[in-house]
Amino acid sequence: MQIIVREISKMCLMFKVNLKIILIIILMPVLATIYAKSCDGSQDAVTPVSNEKSDAYDFPIKPGTKEWNESGSISELKKVTEIPDHVLKDISTKGLVETVLNYPFLHDIYIFADPERKIKDIMSNRKGFQELIKRNDAGIELIEKYKSFGQPELRNIENSAEWALNDIELILLSDSIYSKLKINNRFELAVDLLHKTEVRKELKITPSLYCLKLLVKIMVDDNYIPLIKLLEEYKTDKYEEVVYQLNPEYVKYVNLKENIMILSREYIDSNKQK
Repeated sequence: MQIIVREISKMCLMFKVNLKIILIIILMPVLATIYAKSCDGSQDAVTPVSNEKSDAYDFPIKPGTKEWNESGSISELKKVTEIPDHVLKDISTKGLVETVLNYPFLHDIYIFADPERKIKDIMSNRKGFQELIKRNDAGIELIEKYKSFGQPELRNIENSAEWALNDIELILLSDSIYSKLKINNRFELAVDLLHKTEVRKELKITPSLYCLKLLVKIMVDDNYIPLIKLLEEYKTDKYEEVVYQLNPEYVKYVNLKENIMILSREYIDSNKQK
């Protein structure tokens, strides 16, 4: 921009034209466009892009690339994708969250019948996740990342937003992360969990089991009596049973899901009034 202004200034001197007038003529359409966008209150208005540079670790090899396909065994790939100690020492928690969500083997957990157990294995054995567990603000940064996904991202089925939401929900369910969240953090999370569930419903995306489990966990930990009574009616405190469609009592659990959503809204509304 400085170069452009300098060149214009030279031209002005050459032709004895007032520089301010020239700049106003050139910049007026641009400024008018920016002003119009800033005044537009519609949902389609452009969202400002942060200039903050991420310090997330860039894995040297990624699935789908020629290098990945030509690599050796899985154990060798896991060794190559281990985050160096000097990176873990200096990386911010925000960058670390971005890094673990980009871990090349993260989505392998969904191949197994119990992804929660597999994510715990990864968190116990991979340096990046081990470092995340040590950070007291890990849960807060995970919540901020979770909140950053809205309807536009979820509507675009070609991106990884839905995968990312599931990943974050699973990590937050881990006691090593969840236990460090304060009451206000958990309530903030509950608000966005419910919002994400409603957005998914609008887009005809099946609500995530892990999203519902987090809502249940938050309400139970806050001793929300209506939910506790509901779980007693269904005679279960193991919410895992809800997800399995092959369960002969699945219809009953579908009703449980709906009731949990209703109680989640009532729980949030009641706490907002306090």
